[in-house]
Amino acid sequence: MKTNKTFFRILFLILLLYSFIGCARVHIIETIPRGVHKARILIRSQPTKAKIYIDDQYLGITPIKTDLWYAHDTSINIKAEPMYPNQIPQNIYLRIPPIPDKMTIYMDFKPKISADLEEEEGDIPDRIIVEKIPIIQRIPYAFPIIYFDFDKDDFKEEEKWKVHEITEILDKNKTYILAIHGYCDERGTYDYNIDLSTRRANTIYNYLVKTGINPKQLQIYAHGEIPSLTDEGVELEFRHNRIVYFKLYQQPEEPPKPDEE
Repeated sequence: MKTNKTFFRILFLILLLYSFIGCARVHIIETIPRGVHKARILIRSQPTKAKIYIDDQYLGITPIKTDLWYAHDTSINIKAEPMYPNQIPQNIYLRIPPIPDKMTIYMDFKPKISADLEEEEGDIPDRIIVEKIPIIQRIPYAFPIIYFDFDKDDFKEEEKWKVHEITEILDKNKTYILAIHGYCDERGTYDYNIDLSTRRANTIYNYLVKTGINPKQLQIYAHGEIPSLTDEGVELEFRHNRIVYFKLYQQPEEPPKPDEE
């Protein structure tokens, strides 16, 4: 009899243990507030490894992946500290969005500075990768980026919720004006890429007008391709460059012309 009781107690404990394990395996769903977005970036360094800091918080040693979060157009400070002799500390301000898929930091890069500045300052100045500041105030709100398939100018069904979010914001703020920026990848001629990025921007424009948005609240900019680019020792690689993304401005002033951005 005692043996049976002992057996059932052990069985009960085993079942209880399994129930706890089952609860522990429940996935926690990450909730992201509306208007907040993130993208993953791979940070590398050449020709040597480096310690990476983002906004003065230590991240790790290259190569390293991390998520960058943003709720509006902003700058992120990325510092690379040398781990070996004859390498130079790199201090970068990256303007987002869009967020590149890969960033390669060259630890042997030294910016060109004038002799006078070198004598006065004694330090290498920070490098800034950033758009020119618009002549008008930009509204600090980041819409989600809309992605397109290769050589297509119609957005996918799963992208519609992003356009609806834009509609809601513009409908509630009649004095806002939206700049629609169309891009494509590097394949194709310059003229074709300009035409394709224009068609992608127009797709969003026409969809918003059909939902009741005033055309006067919308401006289109076609940029063609987003190339991989090297700017003063830093290489940024964009994989998802078949996109349309948005910037919000205040009326009655006009958004800056493309060459002013």
